[in-house]
Amino acid sequence: MLPNILIDVSRLTMMLFCYFDVYFSFFQAPPKLLVGNFNELTKYLIKSHDRWDDMCKIRAIFLWVTSIDVYNLKVDGVPPTHSPLEYFTKIQCNMGNHAHLISGLCQ
Repeated sequence: MLPNILIDVSRLTMMLFCYFDVYFSFFQAPPKLLVGNFNELTKYLIKSHDRWDDMCKIRAIFLWVTSIDVYNLKVDGVPPTHSPLEYFTKIQCNMGNHAHLISGLCQ
């Protein structure tokens, strides 16, 4: 006999819609975010999404950070100061890590 499992369909539907919205927003992120500052990056990733809860915002940040192939990232010259690109070059040199970057973006 299977246990009775109550599923809140409206909550589940909202979660799926929210995560679809996160993925859609993430895939449209422009490459110029790499050379901007961290405030511009976080504002873009969680911009005007009033219906997003904190989990959606964290998911958007996590997806963006982990989508960058840091160890195959080619940087010509010196990256802009206080930019995500600068921090990714620090990760390449073992002077930073993804966890610290995500934590900083979630502040």
